[in-house]
Amino acid sequence: MSVTFAAELPDGTDNRTFLIVCDSTTAPLAHIVGYAEAEVEAQAHGLLCNRCADYGAEIREEFAEGDPVPVNVANANAVELLQLLGFDLDLQDAAVSPLGDPLPEMVGAIAARLFLDRVDVALSGALDVNDCGTTPLTYRLGDTDRTGAIVHDFGRRPGYLTDRLRQLRDLALACEARGLRVVWD
Repeated sequence: MSVTFAAELPDGTDNRTFLIVCDSTTAPLAHIVGYAEAEVEAQAHGLLCNRCADYGAEIREEFAEGDPVPVNVANANAVELLQLLGFDLDLQDAAVSPLGDPLPEMVGAIAARLFLDRVDVALSGALDVNDCGTTPLTYRLGDTDRTGAIVHDFGRRPGYLTDRLRQLRDLALACEARGLRVVWD
């Protein structure tokens, strides 16, 4: 599971452009405006193409220079980023992942300028950002007699949080330039 930080779509309109790409070629099949329309085109292509029959063609969002590019992070990383940005997460009453990590409700929206201010504070060094990474782990959940699920936690490389904060800063700047809020869910 993951959380995506993105620009809020104004008035519920979706004028984003998407590329439809077939598994058998690197050239885009079509440029489509709106995700719902792109989904229809990708599925229609799947009816005609054996390679794309099971899942449809790939849908890729197309970004122009200066567009707000979404930032997607794993839930555990989203918890840390949102806490670094000063958002109050209800960890006490949060659901718990199979790994024992809290999974609070991570949905929100904020004016781009306010989000940018929070990111700038986090990047300024005013906060103690522990960004030394985490160690990869592999362990078994459930019974120890080899019937439990094997879990691979690939860890996090040093500098990951700082890199993501920089991407969030770019997102906030692009949103502010267009008068859009930053949203996450």
